[in-house]
Amino acid sequence: MTQEKTIASIRSAHLKEVSNLKIELQNLQQKRLETRIAQLPQTLIDTILQANNSLNLTLDEIHRPSLYEGVTVLVVSVAGFSKLLSQFINAPQLILQFLREYHTEIQKIASRFPKCYIAERICDACVIVSGIPERHEEHAANIADTAVAIFEWVTSWDVSHILGTKEKVGLRLGIHSGPAISGIIGEPPRYMIMGETINLASRIEALCTPFEIRISSATQSLLQAENTTREYHISLGHPVTSRPYNYGFENRGSIDLKLRGKLEMFALLTIRIQNPVSMPTYTNQNGIVFNSKGIQPFGGANLGIFPSSIGFQQSM
Repeated sequence: MTQEKTIASIRSAHLKEVSNLKIELQNLQQKRLETRIAQLPQTLIDTILQANNSLNLTLDEIHRPSLYEGVTVLVVSVAGFSKLLSQFINAPQLILQFLREYHTEIQKIASRFPKCYIAERICDACVIVSGIPERHEEHAANIADTAVAIFEWVTSWDVSHILGTKEKVGLRLGIHSGPAISGIIGEPPRYMIMGETINLASRIEALCTPFEIRISSATQSLLQAENTTREYHISLGHPVTSRPYNYGFENRGSIDLKLRGKLEMFALLTIRIQNPVSMPTYTNQNGIVFNSKGIQPFGGANLGIFPSSIGFQQSM
């Protein structure tokens, strides 16, 4: 009996020690998570919490990788930046001033679209995403509007006070939509966006000509649906967004996807509309869109269709 009590006492002490070790390990893991997450920008943490409609997420839930089915990615870069860098290699302060102005303005523009998030900056390249960390259906339109706003800004950006030239800075803007994974990795920790959607957006950007917004067929389909939905609400007299244009598209060929065929690309066009709320439209039997006065709002003499590569123009 004494031996049995001794064994039971040893077993109890062992179980208690194991339990204490588990608690200690959990506390260490919790402290590590607290340390890692504390190194992230508070604005990012707030965005993650708001996107999940709760302020009660655990640190582990914030840290946990997530799959997002609907994401649109914009990759922006300066056309000819390598040449620019070589020209001013002996004046690094000018290059840094150029990049500061460039990234500051893009940050300002992205902040005008609350569902956009700047995921990465590498030298002149900037990656902007929508649909992460907040899931929503307007991610393609949100990114397209951001790209158009960036394009409008850069066409008027005067860099003569930095580079001593009046030449305009050309940007390449590539956009693709699809799934992506997000997670906190590395030391110091960073909130990373990963997946083929980012890779394809980068490939599309690399194929752009200067002063061009180029999108994939996946993004084009989403934007076309946005046009249709918007025009339906306009036809009913419903309030719509203040965006003064619809999206148009011009084919730009395709890129090969290994073992999966081709991915079509389009230049993103901007189609100016004068008064979207007071001009309800309908489509006749030939598929031509008219407003209530019989005018074609998407082309024709009264309105223009202009590629983003030459900027906005007011219709005559």
